[in-house]
Amino acid sequence: MSQQWNSNMAPYRQDRSSCMPVILVLLILLAAIGGGVYFLLNKSLDSAKSPLRSVQGTTVGIGQPVEVEQPTITGSVLYHSTQLAYDRNGDERNEVLVQVTSNSQYSMALLDGADGKALWQTDLGSESYELVSLDQHIAVVKERDLRLFNAKDGTLAWQNRLSDRIQLHPPMLFISTDLIVVQTYDNVLTAFELASGTQRWQKTLADNYARALAKFGDELCATERDAESGLEYIICYALQTGEQRQAIQLNEDWTEHIEWMADPQTNTGILRMRSDSDPAQLAAIGLDQQQRWSVELADDFADSFRSSDRRLASSADMLAFGAGEQVAIITPEHQVVTYSLSDYELHPIGFDAEVLYIAAVKQRGTNTVSMLAVNAKTAELLWRLDDLGTSSDWSGNGSIQGVIVPGEGIVFGWLDQEIDDLVRVQLLKRADGTVGWSFQQEMFIGQLPTLTRSGNALLIQTGDGLTMANLRTGEGLWTLTR
Repeated sequence: MSQQWNSNMAPYRQDRSSCMPVILVLLILLAAIGGGVYFLLNKSLDSAKSPLRSVQGTTVGIGQPVEVEQPTITGSVLYHSTQLAYDRNGDERNEVLVQVTSNSQYSMALLDGADGKALWQTDLGSESYELVSLDQHIAVVKERDLRLFNAKDGTLAWQNRLSDRIQLHPPMLFISTDLIVVQTYDNVLTAFELASGTQRWQKTLADNYARALAKFGDELCATERDAESGLEYIICYALQTGEQRQAIQLNEDWTEHIEWMADPQTNTGILRMRSDSDPAQLAAIGLDQQQRWSVELADDFADSFRSSDRRLASSADMLAFGAGEQVAIITPEHQVVTYSLSDYELHPIGFDAEVLYIAAVKQRGTNTVSMLAVNAKTAELLWRLDDLGTSSDWSGNGSIQGVIVPGEGIVFGWLDQEIDDLVRVQLLKRADGTVGWSFQQEMFIGQLPTLTRSGNALLIQTGDGLTMANLRTGEGLWTLTR
């Protein structure tokens, strides 16, 4: 028999507190938390897609953090393509050229070297291009296609399609007054007028494959071998007309032991080494084919030089050649002094007056890199710092490099051996190798920093961003990060 409710029964349901308000509060709290998480995730995704905003500046060295405004760029910067462009406003600091991607579309932008603000951004289309900064112009290259832009405002000047792929490694594009001269892989030189893109002249070189050219004043020079006589020559062509101006005979009978390179001190002649002579000789020869000076080199150095990669540093009056465990220094008086270090491969970096900086790669065990400073006139060791990264960090990134700060020392960058993906950049003082200022940045994926001097500033380029710093103090001027 079912029980019937009446007004005299105890109201037990009405005495118990209801759970519904508590449940409603919990649901509201959960909804608020979920909404907040969703908002934050959306905000993070939007910030990755949106233009870069103001951030706290990177502190470099002893300087205090300063508020710096990042450039407003639509998209993500491809840092590997960053390079210095020309100084458009005369402040003795080059602008910075970057390539940008957004939603599978590419563009390029020019950043002011002084504050990092974007000056202009120009669409390039749906493909990534090679960018080459050329004085007041920017060459945009894809296979055979060449587009020339004005660096001042990013506008297109003209575009042309060449007979073959344009040689870019290294870039074989040369500016000469009102012309741009381009070398392609079919070994053809083509000159276009900068203003209109009209072809001025075209020249097919004798060799059946493309070779790197060297610019000497208003000429382009390269080696060619006569098919009938076997003689090797340096052939020079006038940039304005393409006409052959002269041919410098390198040897009477071909031998692989003869080397030549552009004279880095004057760029109006060549350095020629004859290691098949006794003793081996290094001579400076002008394009007038007159010998300026000649020095004798030790046979063991000549043998190492012939069998290893050529490593050269120069100043206005001194030269340094690295070969194996030796560096031969040619003094202003054209005397030769040699510095040697057993079990290390020596790479001359550059001169600071009478100081020569050398990177030394250990040849046994882990190939760590050391930095040395030697007296360039006596080859006396001044100081040495060991274990600044490993040589494998430089594999595929070209030669070991540093930035000379005249009178101060050398700026050197490397990946920390103990902390993964941490990059270090330091000014090593000229007198004793102690640290003048220091910069470090932890990256998503470690990448050796690229250091480029721009007037009195230093551009530090990593896989995660750009930092422009005062060259002598390390103070951060502006920063661009992911």
